[in-house]
Amino acid sequence: QKDNADRKIGVIGFCMGGSLALATAALFKKPLAAAAPFYGIPPEALCNVGDIVAKTPIQGHFGDLDNFAGFSDKASVDALEAKLKAAPGDKPFEICRYEKEGHAFMNHDEFSMAQVKKLGFPGAFAQEDRDLAWSRLSEFLKKHLF
Repeated sequence: QKDNADRKIGVIGFCMGGSLALATAALFKKPLAAAAPFYGIPPEALCNVGDIVAKTPIQGHFGDLDNFAGFSDKASVDALEAKLKAAPGDKPFEICRYEKEGHAFMNHDEFSMAQVKKLGFPGAFAQEDRDLAWSRLSEFLKKHLF
């Protein structure tokens, strides 16, 4: 334990994992160095996302065309952003929105794309949006973890 005392911990998650990344940041007693959810927001019954800005920097990634109501749709992202802005705390947060993208826009392998098409997810699934998201995430993690 003593050897790990100065280690920084960050969480990243996609879909349900994005929701769990935020929940971990809210519920973990010790502040995390960074939390980066991709298209997932935990229910209020699980945690208060407003608690995060008092202890952990956040960078969230969401597609404006996402239609998972109450989980990652535009209205849910707007509500998340409003809660983070209104919450007491001084840790930075950024909600990155991708205008042409929907849920799971970071997926691009053949199997995932077949599932996306089968499920009728909207969005461009554009390489440039994935590249931008990875670039933003990389800079965020460099700043807060290293």
